[in-house]
Amino acid sequence: MAVAGSSARDVQPSAVLQKKNVGWESGQQKRASHNLPELKESLQLKWHNMDGKWPSNEDIKDFQAFSEAFMKKCQEVSFKVLSCFALGLGFEEDYFTKNHDIAKVDAQQTFRLMHYFAVEGKTFPPGFPRAGSHCDFETITLLFAKGAGLEVCPGREATSQHAMGDEWTPCPAIPGTITVNIGDALMRWSDDKLKSNYHRVRMPIPGEDQGSRYSIAYFIQANKRAVIAGKEGRYPAITAEEFVRESLAAIYVKQEE
Repeated sequence: MAVAGSSARDVQPSAVLQKKNVGWESGQQKRASHNLPELKESLQLKWHNMDGKWPSNEDIKDFQAFSEAFMKKCQEVSFKVLSCFALGLGFEEDYFTKNHDIAKVDAQQTFRLMHYFAVEGKTFPPGFPRAGSHCDFETITLLFAKGAGLEVCPGREATSQHAMGDEWTPCPAIPGTITVNIGDALMRWSDDKLKSNYHRVRMPIPGEDQGSRYSIAYFIQANKRAVIAGKEGRYPAITAEEFVRESLAAIYVKQEE
């Protein structure tokens, strides 16, 4: 996905990631796991405060309406999944849905369209990733992908403990399916019963398509004022806003202003 037009060109990527975590970026994300710019561009969208961030109709006709309709469907699917988790953890069935309300102005759900650049004819150092190893910090993630490369690895035994192994398992993109990732927020909310897993996007191997890779992620984040607190009280209560702030600081290498 390459976004053309004034809506994309006018955005300063580093400022987007640091201040609003919304808009277009290219090669700006550096994860602490490898401290290298990822070989992708992305357009990150939210439900609120999006003035000037949507591509115009001249860029892509009806893009906003189509995207918001898709985001709504993602939200509906996520609520079905979260209702099951709520019951399994001993909360009321609507506990998580009430804390992930997109109608509220402090909603943090994020919709990200990603284009990983083609690599044919290029060489990279050993182990250079398309996207570095990480755990999602949100509650859950719905992932739609096309192309090989996504891998998962056992990682966390506790929210505060990193213990990433060295054996990676392919997670193929199966047409008509949605990959659901448990994030750090749900792991903390579950008192570490539900584990967030490390994942990465590796470089294509010989015989695989060396062209572009595309994926769409809908990140389910709790409302900023929601309080993340497990039933057993294993961790101190924390607002979702503060949890996201701490997570971003831990995951990404700070970009220069």
